[in-house]
Amino acid sequence: VHHIENGEAFGELALLHAAPRSASILTTRPTELITIERSDYEHSLKAIHKQTLTERLEFLRNLPPFATNQDIDLHSIASILIPHRYGANKVVCKDKAEPEHIVFVRNGSCRIIKRLTII
Repeated sequence: VHHIENGEAFGELALLHAAPRSASILTTRPTELITIERSDYEHSLKAIHKQTLTERLEFLRNLPPFATNQDIDLHSIASILIPHRYGANKVVCKDKAEPEHIVFVRNGSCRIIKRLTII
């Protein structure tokens, strides 16, 4: 479903919603993981994750494709959003590349460029 790399986390949604894990995780190469116990998460990171989810829900509610969706749908979508940051003049996706995701601009702006071949 998703490939997890250095610096990314998993398991926070299960802790946030006090629910069973929704997927299994399998290492693809020798991997070192760092964990935070449930009780420590409850005291330190839960509020941050809850705030992030709230901000994502508000963002989605303001997007035309999601304006009429029920909150339950938006919670599912908000929980799988992956933030990406780019500096100015960076390529986000390339023409003719296989699509891997849909992109929503949360902040900033992008320019769509189409290369034309003149014969």
